Amino acid sequence: MDNDPNAAFAPTSNFSDSPTFEPLLYYRIPGDSIIFAPPDRAIRGSQIRRAFESKTGGEFQDRMPEADFADLFAVREDYDELFVVPGKDDKFFGNNLWVGWADGDYPEWLQAHQDEWIPKEILDQCGVLEGTRLNGDYWSFDSSNEEEIIWQLKKAQIRTERREDLYFW
Repeated sequence: MDNDPNAAFAPTSNFSDSPTFEPLLYYRIPGDSIIFAPPDRAIRGSQIRRAFESKTGGEFQDRMPEADFADLFAVREDYDELFVVPGKDDKFFGNNLWVGWADGDYPEWLQAHQDEWIPKEILDQCGVLEGTRLNGDYWSFDSSNEEEIIWQLKKAQIRTERREDLYFW
């Protein structure tokens, strides 16, 4: 008998060397697909997306996670005139701030990382590997199969939590 008190929580798949005790958060993406992410990445992605929906430069600065705001300034040197920093009262347009936002390159595209936290067996059984011309492959989960996907994750001892208040993909 195993004396490890955490053994019951370990995933049944070998997709990760260490079990995750936090639930995977999931969200329905516009277009009727489901995406999963660890809490830190889901929350960060949601904060960034909401920041880019700001009406003014000041609102953007207030909403943007501090470390990510600083990173944008570091990136600015690589893009010069393509990166425009709005003043606090200036109208805010995410596309004007950073070209990567309009191209879908920022923030991190979590749909392309599903294989980092979903076991291969579940990806193969419940997901569809799709591709884009510019951004590469990503996993898609049809929301009409939500119950089956959640059941398969539960069988693999992976907890989930639906979070429609977050806005990530």
